[in-house]
Amino acid sequence: MNATRIRVGRREIEVREMAFGIFNAFDGDGTRLAIVFRLSQGWWLGVRIGGARREMHIPDEPDEPIRRGAEEVTRRLLST
Repeated sequence: MNATRIRVGRREIEVREMAFGIFNAFDGDGTRLAIVFRLSQGWWLGVRIGGARREMHIPDEPDEPIRRGAEEVTRRLLST
């Protein structure tokens, strides 16, 4: 399982790749905060757990790394 840590405000969030193109975001206690999906043509959809919030991300670069899209959607979802 691939995982990376990002900062969102003062929190440290772990983004784990569960399957190709499907990521979950967890806080330090292991609580799942969001699910992020890679869609076609590099688009991303993220859904916040426990709240009515979703975010989309369209890559700035045609060959944007998969992990960067997941991290960007997670930051946007959890920053508010």
